[in-house]
Amino acid sequence: MPEFVYKALTAEGQVVDGKLSATHRRLALQSLESQGLVATDLQEASAAAAGGSFFDRLFGGAEAMPRIKGTELTELTRQLATMISSDVTLIDALTVIYEQAEQESTRTVVGKLRDAVKGGESLSTAMAVQPRTFTPLFQSMVRVGEAGGMLAPVLIQMADLLETEQEVRGEIKAAMAYPLIVLGLGAVTVVVIFTFVMPRILSLFKGVESALPAPTRVLMGMGAFMRAHWWHLGLALLVGALLLRQAIQTERGRAAWDRFWLRTPLLGALVRKAAIARFSRCLGALLQGGVPLLEGLQSVGALLNNRVMTRVIDTAMTSIKEGSSFAASLRASGQFPPMVTHMIGVGEKTGKLDQMLLRIADTFERQTRIMTRVMISMLAPLLIIVVAVVVALIALALLLPIFKINQLIR
Repeated sequence: MPEFVYKALTAEGQVVDGKLSATHRRLALQSLESQGLVATDLQEASAAAAGGSFFDRLFGGAEAMPRIKGTELTELTRQLATMISSDVTLIDALTVIYEQAEQESTRTVVGKLRDAVKGGESLSTAMAVQPRTFTPLFQSMVRVGEAGGMLAPVLIQMADLLETEQEVRGEIKAAMAYPLIVLGLGAVTVVVIFTFVMPRILSLFKGVESALPAPTRVLMGMGAFMRAHWWHLGLALLVGALLLRQAIQTERGRAAWDRFWLRTPLLGALVRKAAIARFSRCLGALLQGGVPLLEGLQSVGALLNNRVMTRVIDTAMTSIKEGSSFAASLRASGQFPPMVTHMIGVGEKTGKLDQMLLRIADTFERQTRIMTRVMISMLAPLLIIVVAVVVALIALALLLPIFKINQLIR
């Protein structure tokens, strides 16, 4: 009997993993569901072992399924919703999308979905096997749509949500282009100066280094060190980056990393606003689709990508089970602004929690975009100033000996 390795979410939102034996993947998923677990990753033990080498773990692991791009996932979701709303059967819709898909990764993902649905599995169950593409939020929305007979409206809502997130990412990428160009040109300038310009100029003062000004001697020492040990520096940076990546992948390391960013001036406020916007948008969409609050919190908690905020959600779920209100639970954490907890409290009392959450999402998404634009607009001039100061200091250190010789001649 095949053995499956799984990762799943408990009712409290905790991540658990283990192994189980089943004759078929579908039976393995049913076994997990009977235990109250929501599978986020499930694959045969042999496939997991094949991708479990040291280098796979070091660089983030190997996945059995490809991951399709956000734009392709949005298009796939909208096409599926359009065809289902036009009374096309789910299998036929998946077949059409599979046949017209241009990317091999999309064909693979859709093909697996089609084969699983043909085998008798539900769409949400088939999606649970591909967690790299279909998030817990996506799976929960589809599961609710299947149960309520409103799969097409739910998929349209999910496509709208994906488009909103892509617009925000696109704006950030476009705004970051200029600062990154400035930073790259600055780095190239400094490398060229240290590699080509500086050695030629300083060769004129060979043998009289002790008589040179202190800034020039420091610059000579830095240049000599970098030319002699550039590969040591590159190796040290690479090893440091890999060790940091490994540390962040642990629960304790990721929590410390997320706590650091939340406490960073300016950036901390931006990270918190973005997390609240994502939390509110996703939970509001789930509640609007008919998902119970606790199930919605369980799905959203895994999507925040911030362990501090995820722990707040876990604590809130525990408090709600003990009889506390949702708003009071978030207020006690200290991570949510008073305006947010107040609006959530009003939504609870009036029975319009989903609408309040979506309004909060609109507000914080707008604030996040404005804050991002302001910070990035300030970043470009700041980088230009930093690069200019570095180049000026290097130039000054190179010119000081020449000025000194000029004074001695006079």
